[in-house]
Amino acid sequence: MSLCVACKKTGHRIHSCPDEKKQEAYYETHIKELPVVRSPVVGKYYEATFYDSKKGNWDNEKYFVNETTPRRYVGKYLRHIQQGYGDGADHWAIFLIGNQEIEVEYDYDGKRAFFEVLPKE
Repeated sequence: MSLCVACKKTGHRIHSCPDEKKQEAYYETHIKELPVVRSPVVGKYYEATFYDSKKGNWDNEKYFVNETTPRRYVGKYLRHIQQGYGDGADHWAIFLIGNQEIEVEYDYDGKRAFFEVLPKE
């Protein structure tokens, strides 16, 4: 059986703990998480990564990445490109660094995320 490190009960883990106050307190003291978004905003600057955890239920989910998770600076967000339809579609986020456009491909599992940063140019 799995043991929750937040509430010390068996049957679930920290990411699915029903006691949200204990879960949040544990994360605040043990794991430094940074909020990320899955849909970037046009004109803002980002680093690309994959989210480590999510909290809440659809459509109020919030996504987080540990501060030690690798992130790559991708620049200013310009637009989204999609090829194909439904489950077979491929998606890219297009960013601008200097005069060069950068394509960041979304993964099939939907874990691609973006951390907002100040411009590095």
